[in-house]
Amino acid sequence: MRVAAKINLNLRVGERRADGYHAVRTEMQSVALFDVVRLAEGDSHLSASGFPVPLGPDNLAWKAVAVMAEAAGRPPRVRIRLQKRIPPGAGLGGGSADAAGVLLALRELWRLPWDDGRLEAIAGGLGSDVPFFIRGGRALATGRGEVLEPLQPLAPDPVVIVKPPFEVSTRDAYRWFDELGAGEGDNDLEQAVFAHHPELAAAKAALRDAGALRALMSGSGSAVYGIMPSPGRARAMAHAFLARGWWAAATRLLP
Repeated sequence: MRVAAKINLNLRVGERRADGYHAVRTEMQSVALFDVVRLAEGDSHLSASGFPVPLGPDNLAWKAVAVMAEAAGRPPRVRIRLQKRIPPGAGLGGGSADAAGVLLALRELWRLPWDDGRLEAIAGGLGSDVPFFIRGGRALATGRGEVLEPLQPLAPDPVVIVKPPFEVSTRDAYRWFDELGAGEGDNDLEQAVFAHHPELAAAKAALRDAGALRALMSGSGSAVYGIMPSPGRARAMAHAFLARGWWAAATRLLP
């Protein structure tokens, strides 16, 4: 099963809630950059290729098996194989997408008559943005990110996504935001993250200079994207960042 990455078209961060999470308001949009999740019945095992990820109980894919098995009243004996093409620590939701993919695949494997709404409820216990990946597309997310309102699909415009050779943890990004006390622009986390990683601000400026119709850090970073005027321009910018030693992909919005 293929599971798509996401970008944040905007991100507003509100007050810290009683549960420790910040209230957020963000538009999330799927992009044509995919991990592949494969499941089979058998002794519990998790393997992965591509980007390195934890293979123990901290992996959201493992946790997804556990919560799905408990809800279905089945033993959590499943073999998982991940093909990782979405870079971790990038604000693109790769781990959350994998968890959602496990939920969707287990529904098929176990032939469960559950609708997407039930899967989204289970997904909400795994992470704030996991429910989005059950359906994908474009949606407004509020609360801590788990309350979804589907939005009108966008055209499949070309996008280039670039990521430096380091990650930004969500915890650090929000801690820096709290220390700063405010945000500005279309992503409230940008100002705080850029203060610690000015090369991300430079990447955003480079995308704008190359004609990006919109350039923004995705989520808490470290990936920055640009919606480009043509696929050729997206590919050219991807090549330019690859030459710098960054990860980069020319792709498109996924309605």
